[in-house]
Amino acid sequence: MVVGTSGGSPQSVRHGRTGLLIDARQPAAVAGALLDLLDHPDQARAMGAAGRRWMLDAWTWDQSGERLAEALRSEPGAGSGERTGVRARPPDPAR
Repeated sequence: MVVGTSGGSPQSVRHGRTGLLIDARQPAAVAGALLDLLDHPDQARAMGAAGRRWMLDAWTWDQSGERLAEALRSEPGAGSGERTGVRARPPDPAR
C-alpha cells in the first residue's frame, strides 16, 4: 500500500512494514515508491500480508469505534452541544 502522508490515511500504515508513506505532493516520490514495489514484488507481497494481518488485528470495528469516540471526546466542546446544538447521549446500557 502506498499512502499519502496527509489526511487520515497515515495512521493505517506502518512505513516500510505494512506499506509506504509518501508525500503525495511529490510526484517523483510517489512514482519512485510504486516503481520500487514493482521492482521488489516479494517485499510488496510481504508488506501486503503484514498490512492485512495488522488491519485484521488492530482495526476491528470495535477498535475503530473506540478510536472515533476518543477523538470526538478530545474535541473542544465535545458532547456539550456547543458546536452542533446536539447533545451527546450516554451509551444505552441495554445495548
